[in-house]
Amino acid sequence: MLDPYNFAKKLLEVSIIFQLIAFSAETAMVLTSIYIPYYAYQLGATEIEVGLIGASAGIPYIFIPFLAGRLSDRVGRKKGLLTGVTVVTLSYIMYLLIYYPSIFILVRIVEGVGWSFVWPSMEAIIGDSKRKLQVYNIMWGFGSTIAPYMGSSIYQFYGAKNVLLLSIGLMVASFIFAITGKEEIVLKNSSDERYRGDFRFKPIFFIPFIYGVLGYTLLTFFPIYAEKRALSLNVSGLVLSVMNFGRLSAFVLSNKTIFGKERVQEYFMILLGLVPIGLIFFANEIFLISLFFLLGFSLGVTYAYALGKILSISEANRGYYAGVFESLLGLGAFSGPLIGGMLANLSFNYIFVIPSILILLFIFLKKI
Repeated sequence: MLDPYNFAKKLLEVSIIFQLIAFSAETAMVLTSIYIPYYAYQLGATEIEVGLIGASAGIPYIFIPFLAGRLSDRVGRKKGLLTGVTVVTLSYIMYLLIYYPSIFILVRIVEGVGWSFVWPSMEAIIGDSKRKLQVYNIMWGFGSTIAPYMGSSIYQFYGAKNVLLLSIGLMVASFIFAITGKEEIVLKNSSDERYRGDFRFKPIFFIPFIYGVLGYTLLTFFPIYAEKRALSLNVSGLVLSVMNFGRLSAFVLSNKTIFGKERVQEYFMILLGLVPIGLIFFANEIFLISLFFLLGFSLGVTYAYALGKILSISEANRGYYAGVFESLLGLGAFSGPLIGGMLANLSFNYIFVIPSILILLFIFLKKI
């Protein structure tokens, strides 16, 4: 585990500017991922429309990240980062002007285009160093941890528009950081290392997909689920923050040797399939908090392991592989809320069975 002194030292060693971008951009993204669908529901959107709003940002995120990552390898990763931050900021400004739920779908697609450039560029800039990746994961993990509860408090007392204003401010800060930050990685375009056309599907690539399905389904639907269970928006925000705190805790411990063992990773993957089923048997707030912490910790352990493995495949083509990672995450972020919206029309309980089915598929793929 990192003590505060060592963490501050590592933070300075891995370009503090880009770590601050990871924090501010992730905070903004989580705020809109949770409270745009909830805001649309308050404006009269149906469960299916909420699912479409949650899923729509994932549409461009399926196809664009690996192209954006490849482009950043050639023209510069900082340029890709600035492009993405600009697009996201403009989409957030557009949200302020919307009063009809269906229009959110179109703007969320634009937002997804922006994130398709931001995260592959960031991951390529950070690199595959375990130290750098750990600090990077901790910084964005901290942003995602404070965002749900902070957003619920602002929404409850000051309204949705103020959550959007905060998100815009965070993205403007990210833009300023990106301009001032100096990219330390020297891009390699050696002809010796080419794409060999050997991108075969391996089980490791299934992990970001599961992460996208599970994470974005819960961000989209849990506040509505909590409201149906007579829980306040503040409680749902707290529970989601606890989930993200569990993930942050996993990032802090991610350099421990035990988490690099394949058998341990398999156990946590199984937990990702089993824990969401516990939501069907909702008991009380303490039960929810315990369940979501365990879920977040499992997400963090598997995410950190998969990202490190995938980014270590190729140094020169790191942007490309970062894009592949994010594209698979985007496929999950699109599929989870979309299918969840359809199932929620029948019963919200059906939503929480999706991860179990996916984990069974993952185990099957590993066997073959």
